[in-house]
Amino acid sequence: MQKIHVGAYLAFIVPLLIILSMFIIILWFNPYPGSEYLLLSLKNFSFNISSISFSISNILMTVIIFFITRAFVHVGKLFIQALHEQNAWFNNSIMTPIQVTFTYLSWMLFTIYALNTFGFSFKSLAFIAGGLKYWYWFRYAKPYQ
Repeated sequence: MQKIHVGAYLAFIVPLLIILSMFIIILWFNPYPGSEYLLLSLKNFSFNISSISFSISNILMTVIIFFITRAFVHVGKLFIQALHEQNAWFNNSIMTPIQVTFTYLSWMLFTIYALNTFGFSFKSLAFIAGGLKYWYWFRYAKPYQ
């Protein structure tokens, strides 16, 4: 259980260091004339690549969520392992698939968040997923012979 606490603490150290460094920069710039304008223009700075818009705040938030997701996956794996060691209500052979499923679901949610933050549309994603489902069915499903 102590590993879980260490992982939870590490989950917030990197994002807190990023936020702390941003506050230090703000405090450093604050006494100079024109600093408010400079900081607001930095916050609102964005650039476009095709139809995708990148801004400093979106990139910073995505990096913070990345580290939180990474630590969440680590803590989740340790929690599933500790749960198995304390209560053996599931077989040892199923622990690894549960951990892998938890890992994939966590990273999938992060990826969806990151894509949505940067402006990707999910309208065509549903169409592609439906097409893949039918491709898989036609490719691998064996009709009764």
